[in-house]
Amino acid sequence: MGGTLYADEIVTKHGKFGDLLANQITTSTINNIVQPEPTATPTPTVEPTPSEGLTGLHPVTTVTPEASDSALLAEVQTWEITDPSQDLKITSNLKVLGRTSLADTTVAGQLMVDASITISESGINSLTGPLYLNSLGLGGVDILAGKVVITQSGDVSIQGNLAIGGEISAAKLTLNQKEESGFGKLLTMVNKEGQEVAYITKEGEGAFTKLAIIAGGEATASAKIGENEVQTNATAGKAVLKAGLTELTIHSSAITDQTLIYVTPISNTQNKVLFVKAKKAGDYFTVAIDTAINSDIEFNYWLINYLDFFRFS
Repeated sequence: MGGTLYADEIVTKHGKFGDLLANQITTSTINNIVQPEPTATPTPTVEPTPSEGLTGLHPVTTVTPEASDSALLAEVQTWEITDPSQDLKITSNLKVLGRTSLADTTVAGQLMVDASITISESGINSLTGPLYLNSLGLGGVDILAGKVVITQSGDVSIQGNLAIGGEISAAKLTLNQKEESGFGKLLTMVNKEGQEVAYITKEGEGAFTKLAIIAGGEATASAKIGENEVQTNATAGKAVLKAGLTELTIHSSAITDQTLIYVTPISNTQNKVLFVKAKKAGDYFTVAIDTAINSDIEFNYWLINYLDFFRFS
């Protein structure tokens, strides 16, 4: 055909021409389109239309096909084109079954890992069991810029205060006072009313509202092994010096060279002074009076091992 073809719609065996053009059009093809040289547009023809009772005319404008193509081309150039290499927007679900490598990533909502861990604005939660932090043990854990640090060996360092609602169980407790507190107190004990009931200072001094000495769990009752001898392994207890005797030997493995022995009569001694006459480490101590009396003397005893922390200085 040597002339110009005008048609409302062109259909090929591959589909409509307009659809094919829309599928193939890209930014580069749009930019490469060469605008045809403008041609003179015929002046629209206005034909009078008779109308009874009207004194004017209704103009009817006829637009040529060349003008329609130019307008469509101008509109195409204004379409927003997204470059897939830089911007990808998916409004439905996305499933990736292989490995995925991401740079900076923003998640609007909740992130679930292996149907067991969720990460959201409310925190990190485990749905199936304990929440493990660094379960491989290849490094420590640092929280709040060093305020709470757990080392790879399990040591814990806390810069602030620690409040525990339950019990503390430890093989060893060491208190190091780095700053002065009230009256130099290193350890303070407070009852449920908030009243201080005991304290220990950094110098080793202690004050208690009440003090009870409890015998060790292995302590046994005193056993008489002779007229003036008994056997026990308790560090505190009661004994009786029989009438007519001047001494009583108490065998105890708790006696050491540093043991201090306190005896307190709890019955009439007829003005006789009860005193510690002798002791032998790991074996016994002997309590005596200088003259026998005709009544029993009951007394309490208390064994304290004295440790001189400065004897090596």
